[in-house]
Parts: sequence; C-alpha cells; structure tokens
Amino acid sequence: MNKQEAIKAAAQKTGLTQVDTAKTLSALEEVIYETLAKGERIQLTGLVTFAPVARAARKGFDPTKGVPMDIPPTVGVSTKAGQKTKQAVEGLKFEDVKKGE
Repeated sequence: MNKQEAIKAAAQKTGLTQVDTAKTLSALEEVIYETLAKGERIQLTGLVTFAPVARAARKGFDPTKGVPMDIPPTVGVSTKAGQKTKQAVEGLKFEDVKKGE
C-alpha cells in the first residue's frame, strides 16, 4: 500500500474526505519531523516510536578501494514498532510476507 492508497482507506474509515485525510497525515508528518529536528522522541502509543540516535565515529572498510576508512559521527533515526503493530503481524507465516516490497 502506498501513501495515496492509505489516505483513501483512512478516509473511508473515518468518513472524512481524502483531501482532509491527506491534510491530517501531512500535519502529522510535519509534527514528527519537527519533533525529531528538536532532538526529541515521539511515541504514538501502540503504533510506533521515533527517536533521534547519535552514532559515534568509527573505523570502516571501503570495499571498492580495499582500504580502511574513517566514518564520521552522524545522527540517525531509531524506529520501534508499538505493541499493536507487532500484534498485527503476529499470525503471519514467513511465506506470507512478500519479499522486496
């Protein structure tokens, strides 16, 4: 399911128009991005938790040149599935999951 399909499905469930649903989703995205940009985590209970994570500088290996390299410190995003999200996939078998999608 892509973003537009998700908007359509959510609009049908809520009775809102697709335009209003898209605006709501966009607003939620902005809140998530703004919260992360401030260095804070955001927890949507049962769904997902996003948190900024500092990654220290480290030594690595450049496979194209075959030489060691220094990897600078960076900030990434940690994503942790909430309990309801985990329960949604609990009954799936390995074969049920489409690979590469």
